[in-house]
Amino acid sequence: MEGGDGCSALCKFEQCGNKVVDPGRGVRDDAQNGNQDDGCTDNCKVPACGDAFVQASLNEECDLGGENSNTARSALPRLQGADLRRRLLPRGRRAVRRRPQQTTTTPARPTAPSTSAATASCGPRARPATTATPTTTTPHQRLQVATCGDGFKQPSEECDNGGANSNTGACTCVQAPGLVATPSPSRARARRTTAPPRTPTPALHLGKNAKCGDTFVQAGVEQCDDGNQINTDACTNTCKNAACGDGFIQMGVEQCDDGNQVNTDACTNSCKVAVCGDGFVQAGVEQCDDGNQVNTDACVAGCKTAKCGDGFVRMGVEQCDDGNTNNNDGCSSTCQIEVSKCGNGVIDPGERCDTALPPPFTGVTCKPVTCLYDFSQVTQLYCNGSCTWAGGSGCDQADANILCKLKTGNPNSVATGWTDTTAQPTFGFPCTPLGYGIPIGPIPEYGVPQNVSYQNTSILANHGAGQIVLNPTCTNP
Repeated sequence: MEGGDGCSALCKFEQCGNKVVDPGRGVRDDAQNGNQDDGCTDNCKVPACGDAFVQASLNEECDLGGENSNTARSALPRLQGADLRRRLLPRGRRAVRRRPQQTTTTPARPTAPSTSAATASCGPRARPATTATPTTTTPHQRLQVATCGDGFKQPSEECDNGGANSNTGACTCVQAPGLVATPSPSRARARRTTAPPRTPTPALHLGKNAKCGDTFVQAGVEQCDDGNQINTDACTNTCKNAACGDGFIQMGVEQCDDGNQVNTDACTNSCKVAVCGDGFVQAGVEQCDDGNQVNTDACVAGCKTAKCGDGFVRMGVEQCDDGNTNNNDGCSSTCQIEVSKCGNGVIDPGERCDTALPPPFTGVTCKPVTCLYDFSQVTQLYCNGSCTWAGGSGCDQADANILCKLKTGNPNSVATGWTDTTAQPTFGFPCTPLGYGIPIGPIPEYGVPQNVSYQNTSILANHGAGQIVLNPTCTNP
């Protein structure tokens, strides 16, 4: 008739669900009514964290039974469908203080009638003798779904510093799509009748080590973080604010960025393309750069160093500058004004003729001021066969260039076109090696080092129908 041996004093099997508190079977027995939160679970146990039932009275959010762990978030994804919904409650509840210890006393059982074991009657009124024994339940700790910020580093997390987690610190919290906290159906049904339903949190979050590109600006480490891999916007891929000299051309802001602090290369320190007039002397390209557009100082157009013959009169240094370094043209080779004697009727040193004298040759006049020959009206130069002036045998580009230098008086003049024909019955430059014409000699001021002769009469009459350069088109730079 002793209880606890599998057969009760009422001759019933001792088991959970028989509405009798059998010895060693628990503190209550509610006949396994399916309610796990009425003080007695279907296992005839007092509700507790770890019993695999989610109890609202304990403010639990989940209960995975033996799988509960401070680092067991990895167990959650294995649950699917109704099983997951049964075990999880919505996140975001306020923390609830631990329940204080409470003592429950099991009522004393009636003592069985005093009979010997041999004569003991097994009947419906028989009760095993028991003594009221206080049963103390331990405090129930609130069970929560593992989440970023709980201070426990889950297998799926890179870090978790608890309350120190921050989007500007070393450990951030990022959303983990696909793992959603969903209330159990039984609790949802209960809320529909007792209180408005709670809105489930969209997704759980995981602790991640802060890094460049996570869109969070880590204090003291990053200057910016735009979450992309574009180096040409305001935030580079190293999470530094874009700046001139970082090696990346910021679109719409910089023209260039060579990543150095050299102002004398193709990209200045202001990330502008180097140009003449920017104030920086570009190595190997410019001779000077004074940052202005003034051509009368020491640095002229094209960032060239001013010099006599550049065509610009340097203030305080030159009296004139006619673009050449010839003497006897009014402006000397040192860019000083020459005192002209031209017109005094005397061919002075440096002069070829004098305007006060008759013309030196037929079709040739004397230039005023300089008293040099004016061959501008001469139209032909004989260059047939071995009578060539320059270049190969016969008339070519080199011979046409000689005629242009003589006609313009400019040593830099070249022919851009001419007529290749036979000798004309008029004056011109004959074939000097044949001894025709009046010898003049070299004319270096015109850029002609060859011996020059001039014929006042018909070239055709003296030379015959030989090859000539006729009426060239000349440059005069």
